[in-house]
Amino acid sequence: MEEHNYKYFTQDGSRYTSKRIGYFALCLALFWLFMAIGILIVGIKDGNIFGEKNWYWIFGLIVFCVQIRIFAQQMTIDCAAGTMSKSYFGLFKKEIRIEEIQKFETLKHLAIALHNGTDIIVVTKDHKSIKMLERIGRTKNVEPILKEIQELIQLTQLNVQRG
Repeated sequence: MEEHNYKYFTQDGSRYTSKRIGYFALCLALFWLFMAIGILIVGIKDGNIFGEKNWYWIFGLIVFCVQIRIFAQQMTIDCAAGTMSKSYFGLFKKEIRIEEIQKFETLKHLAIALHNGTDIIVVTKDHKSIKMLERIGRTKNVEPILKEIQELIQLTQLNVQRG
């Protein structure tokens, strides 16, 4: 298989895996993790983990989990198998066949009238929606990512026709 250079995907044989897009989410996740640990340590020293103000460490852990999930997401397009999959650090894999894809949609998130990320959604022929990439930070990054996905899908379809 010939080598292709893509900005948002790395090639491993006939598989293309999305590069990490949420480094800001990773920074936020680490910030909230350290905040939660700090608040928890103060609560342990006071002997009151779930006291009046010490329950905030739970909030910090929840925000950490949400942010690390954004960083952990990866999309893989396997040209040889004709599949597209989404996983978090390789776990919780959701896979669909490329011939089942009907279209792609984008969903912009707003928080207090400010852009808060854009999702890329795959709509299958049986009208199921699957979020493939979530909370892409800048809207201008979504169109090039979609263009690369379309190119990889065309490459996959060519491989299926040849094979």
